[in-house]
Amino acid sequence: MDHLDITPSPRVLRMLGQIDFAPWQCLAELIDNSIDAFIDQEASDAPPLHPKVTVSLPTEQQLRDGSGIIEIADNGQGMTLETLGDAVRAGYSGNDPVDKMGLFGMGFNIATARLGRRTEVWTTTNDSPDWTGIIIDFDELEKRKAFEAPIKTRPKTDTELASNDHGTKINISRLESDRIRALTRGAGKRKTINKLGKIYGRVMGKMSILISYDGDH
Repeated sequence: MDHLDITPSPRVLRMLGQIDFAPWQCLAELIDNSIDAFIDQEASDAPPLHPKVTVSLPTEQQLRDGSGIIEIADNGQGMTLETLGDAVRAGYSGNDPVDKMGLFGMGFNIATARLGRRTEVWTTTNDSPDWTGIIIDFDELEKRKAFEAPIKTRPKTDTELASNDHGTKINISRLESDRIRALTRGAGKRKTINKLGKIYGRVMGKMSILISYDGDH
């Protein structure tokens, strides 16, 4: 034997999800990923056209009955399976700290663990006929005692094919309702919108990126 497998227990991510980061910071970590994708695309031969990040939030009733989902979606160029694997791998970072956002450094897994117990990431490029997805279910990971997230595919709809849809969607479910309410209601929602506006205002103006927060722009 010339090496030891020191992959941490999936319980580590659940415990890290209890670290007291504010819910808006977790959202910002995920929005950062979308903006980083636009920054990468801006440097390519095919800069983004009408770049947009959409944050969709659950209703109060959905939080109460456990059906709520948070979705962070962008219309970036999408990812290959290899890039998707890197994006969701615990502890991985391929970001250049100078050119990329990386404002909080918590990482994808920490941010999603703080918001909910199950995450699906779906991504597609404009020339692909399918969406490629990966499911990170903390309950299942702990049950199997392994970092093994299933890979899924689903075909694009006729409408998506016709419009050459591309981008990435992050869906977080089994939400931590008490934390999520700080993002969805009253003063907490207004404060979150204001914080995100201050953080991303400059890059939004520079790159003409639209960020839609639960219908507010």
